[in-house]
Amino acid sequence: MKRLANLPSLPISRLNWARWGRYLVLGILANVGIWGMTIVYLKKTPPTYTSELSFILPGGTSGASINLPEIGQASSSSGSAFNSSSSDPRENYKYVATSDPVLKAAAKAVGLTTQVFGKPRIKLVNNSHIMEVQINGKSPEQAQQKGFALYQALVKRLDWLRAGETKGRDQVTQASLRAAQTKLSEAQRRFSDYKSQSGLSSPDQIKNLLVNIEQLRKQKVEIFAQQKQTSSRLQGLSTDLGLSPQEAADAFVLHADPAFQQNLKSYSEASATLAVFQSKWGVSHPMVIRETARQEAASQALLKRGSLLLRRSLDQKTLIRLNLDSSGSSGARSNLLQGLVSLKSDQAGLTTQVQALSQAIAQLEKRLKDLTKKESMFDRLNRDVQIAEAVFAST
Repeated sequence: MKRLANLPSLPISRLNWARWGRYLVLGILANVGIWGMTIVYLKKTPPTYTSELSFILPGGTSGASINLPEIGQASSSSGSAFNSSSSDPRENYKYVATSDPVLKAAAKAVGLTTQVFGKPRIKLVNNSHIMEVQINGKSPEQAQQKGFALYQALVKRLDWLRAGETKGRDQVTQASLRAAQTKLSEAQRRFSDYKSQSGLSSPDQIKNLLVNIEQLRKQKVEIFAQQKQTSSRLQGLSTDLGLSPQEAADAFVLHADPAFQQNLKSYSEASATLAVFQSKWGVSHPMVIRETARQEAASQALLKRGSLLLRRSLDQKTLIRLNLDSSGSSGARSNLLQGLVSLKSDQAGLTTQVQALSQAIAQLEKRLKDLTKKESMFDRLNRDVQIAEAVFAST
């Protein structure tokens, strides 16, 4: 240990310096080589210019909605093109931008071949709808022209692709539309034919018919009640007078005839004069005989005229019952008989109304029964039309 510690240190320092000197020389030579090559590359290689473009790709949502009264709703919508969890739809735009048709069209626009035009570098910015494009050129103007040509070629290609897709969809839609329109026309034709044949044109028609029937029934009940009341009053008045309503009517017919009233006046005068003469003289007295003959002639004239007016044979007893002399107590009796005839007329009118209402109700009930049988078919055909309209509108 002591021997090693006492060795001289000068030879070791010289060895280290020699080694480090070689390293320094090698480092200098390497740097000179690298910088030399760099300078040569910069001198020999022409400059390259890059044009950058940024595309904001579509990402909105579109939709359409149609409300059809009493039918339903037809709607159509499309979501964002970037909501897919399995793939990024922006890759489709990236693929189209680097496809041969787009590059050929862009190269042709600037007068270059596809190989010289080159492929653009495309980057998709995360969490956005932006696609960044870089393309090189030999000059700033060429880089800018190539970028603009690429943009125009890409837009034109996308328009062509969209037009083709739209045309295909339109053909399918038109075929579906024609089929839906044919079904709608057929449903409308069947429905129209059934309405014209059945006489049922609207569901409200049955409702209105029911309302009319109920109104007629109510009116019939009211008139029937009036008829019962009039009949009761007629029966009571007829009992009080001892005449039937028909006999009262006959009495007014006789009372209204001037010839009958003239004969009645002659008969009354003859009867009064005969009573005076009989109180003075006997039955064989010429004056009594003359007035008796006069009374008999007036009586026969009354019977003949009354039978002609009433169109049936009459006797003296009936004429006395039908006497409507307006003087004294007979005047009151005449008023009562007039009331009896009026009630009889009212009763006849009410009876006619009840019969007419009964007939009208029966006819309406028969029509209601027929329409009710046809209502189910009407509803089915109407529903077919509504469904066809909904399908047509949604298409």
